[in-house]
Amino acid sequence: KAVNFLLLPGQPIKISGSLDEYKLEGGSFYDDYNEVLEDCKAYSHKIDSLNVVCMDMEKKGIPGDSIRKVYVSAKEWYGNILKIKSDYVRQNPDKDVSVYVMSQLTRDQLGDAFNVLTDRVKEGMMAPLYQRMREGYEKELARDKAKEAMKPGNPAPEFTLKDLDGKNFDLSSLRGKYVVLDFWGSWCGWCIKGIPEMKKAYEKYKGKIEFVGIDCNDTEDKWKKAVAEHQLPWINVRNIGEPDVAVMYGVSGYPTKYVIDPEGKIAKQVVGEDPEFYMYLDALMK
Repeated sequence: KAVNFLLLPGQPIKISGSLDEYKLEGGSFYDDYNEVLEDCKAYSHKIDSLNVVCMDMEKKGIPGDSIRKVYVSAKEWYGNILKIKSDYVRQNPDKDVSVYVMSQLTRDQLGDAFNVLTDRVKEGMMAPLYQRMREGYEKELARDKAKEAMKPGNPAPEFTLKDLDGKNFDLSSLRGKYVVLDFWGSWCGWCIKGIPEMKKAYEKYKGKIEFVGIDCNDTEDKWKKAVAEHQLPWINVRNIGEPDVAVMYGVSGYPTKYVIDPEGKIAKQVVGEDPEFYMYLDALMK
């Protein structure tokens, strides 16, 4: 079992108790958070006990389907914990700890919680966390909206990103050709695992289809190192800054591949490393 807690700059913290039941000391912020932990304790203990039962079932070789059925009980308990935390934020809009509690809520609950906090809390010591959550929430909303637009036959959003040499690459520069956009990252195991098949497809349809690797959530060094290490022969660009191209294309899983037709319209989307993508290319190029 692991526990998470927030460390505040310049403020000491003392942790006492056990992993099953611990207490934080070091000021009013931690006193307030102890109140939240206490309210959730009954349900947390039930979930912990259920986890022990399920781990024991797994060790005994009991099938996963049976274990998952046992976990159904926990859904209601998790829901109760989330309600306690959501209610706490609504009832304590002027407490700094409410921002931290918000970080543990679902996206739907966040939408309501943003509206209740006071300006003092939004602009106080928890402002960096608040801003990060707000930006992430708004990106998720934009991503969902983009997904609705990313249907076959709709125009592919135009973008400009920097290539390996720091030069601008415009998607429109490939108009008139079929294009594969591959959203990936060096940190993504399935992305790396799929590179050999991608290379085969690239060689097979070289001159007929242009491939563009769009690196996401990497540092520049890690991106360039991965391109060199795996000898990626196609156009490589890095998604950084605004607008976020992954958000524009509604990407929420990696790898995600889009096939764009010569008119610049979306022809196909495939999420994950799926043989369907290569079957589609074979059928397209017949």
